[in-house]
Parts: sequence; C-alpha cells; structure tokens
Amino acid sequence: MCPGVVSQAMMMVFLTEKVLFSSGRVLDVWLDKMPCVTQPDKKKLLSLALCSLLPLTTAANANSSPAGTANATTSTDVVRDRVFGILASVTEVLNDVTRTDEDTGAIIE
Repeated sequence: MCPGVVSQAMMMVFLTEKVLFSSGRVLDVWLDKMPCVTQPDKKKLLSLALCSLLPLTTAANANSSPAGTANATTSTDVVRDRVFGILASVTEVLNDVTRTDEDTGAIIE
C-alpha cells in the first residue's frame, strides 16, 4: 500500500475514532510512518495536523466540566506521552522542506 494512502487513512481514522486515539495506537503508527511519506506537501499537512494536537495539553486544564475532563485528560495524556516524537517529526519535516539561498543564506519557503 502506498505511504500517502496509509497516511490519509490514518488521519481519517484518527479524526473520527476517539476510542483509538485514547489508547494512543493510532498516534504511535502515525509517528512511526511519518518518515515513509515522501511528498513534501503531504509531509507538511501531516505535520500541521500533529501540531494541532499540541494544544490538547492545555485544553484539559481549561475545561471545568467534570464530564469532559476525563476525555480531555485521556487525550492530554496520550499527546503528552508522545510530545517528543511529535516535535521530532515536525522538526524533521521543517528541515526537509526549508531551503536556504546559496548567495544570501536567507531561508526560502
């Protein structure tokens, strides 16, 4: 199966199945398969999606309802346990897609 198709399928499952997310298995597979994605546009999209998970660590603290706190805490724990993998993946993608101008040394998108 093509890595791009796998990544898109993982994103769809991740966004629609909170039960799988609470166990962290989908996020683990996502982080493991990130280096397999070769197209820069898809890498950027997956990195942005990973970055969108980072605010979950503060969402549980802002949530005051007892019913919502359990889900937020579970999501927060899953993201917090994998924050270094998320940051490493995002940093790797930024290094892959960022180029520098040889004449001026300026960063080009």
